[in-house]
This record gives sequence, C-alpha cells and structure tokens, in this order.
Amino acid sequence: MIKIAIVEDDLEIRSMYKSLIDDTEGMICVGEYEGSQETVNEIANSSIDVVLMDIDMPKMNGIECVKQIRNKDTNIPIVMLTVNEETELIFTALRHGSNGYLLKGLRPEKLIRGIREVLDGGAPMSSNIAKMVVDSFKLNPQKTLSSRETEVIQLLCDGDNYKTVAEKLFISSNTVKRHIRSIYTKLQVTSRGEMVQKAYRNKLVK
Repeated sequence: MIKIAIVEDDLEIRSMYKSLIDDTEGMICVGEYEGSQETVNEIANSSIDVVLMDIDMPKMNGIECVKQIRNKDTNIPIVMLTVNEETELIFTALRHGSNGYLLKGLRPEKLIRGIREVLDGGAPMSSNIAKMVVDSFKLNPQKTLSSRETEVIQLLCDGDNYKTVAEKLFISSNTVKRHIRSIYTKLQVTSRGEMVQKAYRNKLVK
C-alpha cells in the first residue's frame, strides 16, 4: 500500500485529493497538513511514501517545507502540486529537493501516474513545466554534468543501484539521490531508463 501525505492549506482541495487517493487501489492518504514546522517534523519522522506539496501556504510555504524536510536527512519523494508556473519558483523547488512539479487541474489519472513515477525514481512534471526546464537548458548550455555526476551516471549505467553507488563513491544515499535529481534536470529526462539511453547516445559514459 502506497502511503501518501497531502500538504495543502485549502481544505476543499485537500479533501478532493484525499478522495482520489483513497479511491485508487493500492494507495491511501495517511496525512493531511496545512504547512508548518509541525508538518515538517511529522513528515520527516514518518513512514510516508510520497508527499504532495503545495507552494503558496500562509504558515510556511511549500519550498521552505521541502528545504527543511531535506535538512532532516530524509529522502521521502516530494512532488510539488501547485497552480504556480513561475520559472524561478519551479527551479527553486527542484534545487531544494523536490522530486517533481505538477500543476493542479491535471487529470486524475495523470496525478496517480505521477505518484507511481516518483516512486520508480522518476521526476514527474506537467508538460509545460518540462518545456520550461528544457528551454532553460537550451539557454544555459553550460549546464554540463559535474565530475561527480559523471561518476554517478557511469556506475548506474554499469548496473549499480543507489546503495552500491553510494558505497563505491563513499557518499550517502541521499547525496546520490541529489546527484540523480540534478542529472535528470540537466539531461532533461524523467526516468533512469531515459537517463541511461541519453548518456550512451551522447557518449557521456563508456
């Protein structure tokens, strides 16, 4: 059973997403929060599988929530679910550790697909958000892989999993996942399979 938490200050929207999740086989909403320090503490110390996070909340905005959850050294997948399409907010959310960025109003099946995708290691994004990421990359060709990111992607292409990558590079699993998020953004991919294909196609690995 996939356990999901919703962080959203609008009760009506929270209830709508809770109903969708609870009505989906294999999923259950185990927490509803408005966004606060208490939210951060509860999520960071929980066994939640995925967090759906709004951005614009009065007590603590979603990006700050993500930042503080990551500061507690937890790698719970967090997907931003918001109406906000500002480019700077999108990249700030991704930079501080969100795993995906979906716009409210998307079809229910796409939200469910996004939840499953992030659990598989992907980075779900609404199509226009993904386009912004791609366009930004085109405008900033200097966004090449760092030497550490190249090491990570080489090991993943060799068949290693996140745990063995961490062991071989003497870094934590959370650090590996941060590198993965950065690689996904730079290569404009949303899954490990796409990443491997693009790495070989662009001769980023041997």
